[in-house]
Amino acid sequence: MFLAEFTVEQHQENPAQQHCGEKKYCPAGVLLGCELGEDTSNDEAQDGDGSGLMKLYDDYYRRAEDGTYGNSLEAFQVITCIDEAQRTTVAEDDAAAAQIHEMAPRLVPGTTGGYTCSFFPPTDDARTTITGAGAGPIVVVGTTGDPSTPLTSSRAMADALQDGRLVIVHANQHTGYNVNDCINDAVDSYLVDPTKVPADGLECE
Repeated sequence: MFLAEFTVEQHQENPAQQHCGEKKYCPAGVLLGCELGEDTSNDEAQDGDGSGLMKLYDDYYRRAEDGTYGNSLEAFQVITCIDEAQRTTVAEDDAAAAQIHEMAPRLVPGTTGGYTCSFFPPTDDARTTITGAGAGPIVVVGTTGDPSTPLTSSRAMADALQDGRLVIVHANQHTGYNVNDCINDAVDSYLVDPTKVPADGLECE
């Protein structure tokens, strides 16, 4: 039994903006605040109150009220580089940045690469092909308007698995669980009783 809400090739088709609530838009990088409902921090900043924007910034970088920071972002980078065998050069990263900027100038306002793994030592435990062979049904949850894990990648993840079951959530946010009763019932039922596997292609609107 396994539940996956992670996808492959997550860098593809990332929109520069993501819809929050019914009227507001926010950069994809501050989706933590948007997932909780309509975000009004931009309006508040226009009126001279930047505390909402600072809260979104602190949430993203995992800053606690006592001024300490979590290390989840650092851990994510290290794990990514351990999984990735390729080490791009600075020149290659800069060239890629120009291409990404052309597609999403608001998402990538800079003109240089991120050099995420460029200076990491070679990995001795690179990512392997994942098929889920012998694991039984694996539920993959994909969201139609997810800027970080696009639905096309969720489909690719489900297709790569021996018995992948894709559940599609119609929502404009990152990840789909807790969007509505449909997805909650499908996931909860499966986790409690792995014989209750949702139908492949189930859509929760």
